[in-house]
Amino acid sequence: MRIIGKRINLRPPHNRDIPTLVRWFNNPTVTSNLAITQPVTEISEAKWLNDLRTRRAATDILWVIDTSTSKQSIGCIGLHKIDRRNSNAEISIAIGEIDYWGKGFAPEATSLVLDFAFSRLNMHRIYTGAYGFNTRSLLTLEKQGFVREGILKEAVFRCGQYHDTILFGLLREKWIEKNRIKQ
Repeated sequence: MRIIGKRINLRPPHNRDIPTLVRWFNNPTVTSNLAITQPVTEISEAKWLNDLRTRRAATDILWVIDTSTSKQSIGCIGLHKIDRRNSNAEISIAIGEIDYWGKGFAPEATSLVLDFAFSRLNMHRIYTGAYGFNTRSLLTLEKQGFVREGILKEAVFRCGQYHDTILFGLLREKWIEKNRIKQ
């Protein structure tokens, strides 16, 4: 399923994306903000993508983020742990191309996926977590309307010290209300 935005397009991952994913997820600068803690290989990424397409197809959707103009892949975004009974899912995003950090691509991708989750999948709640030191993610989530729901104190060890993980949630009615006001 493709999703077309203003400056980006979201598309399903292909096997040809594996070398790019490996490069991103083996870059310590990128993974310092992610839950990935071990190196990845082309074999492990191929298995992961195959798992998403088969065993986890009902509970996970992943998109690669491409720029609209150059068609360059700059990151990926996904919905995970999709729970259709309780109408909630977890959202994750990684902008793997560091040159694209801080330029508004993550908020646009997040907005596109939230719209998909609430309007197409009829989700009631989307949730996520972000490390307390990841100010870009914290700001993006809050601008999208996510509310801080809790803190996992000193839950992650990065750069020689423990850091909090901030838990966020966004309810469908808040998303609709926020976007109705924007229009």
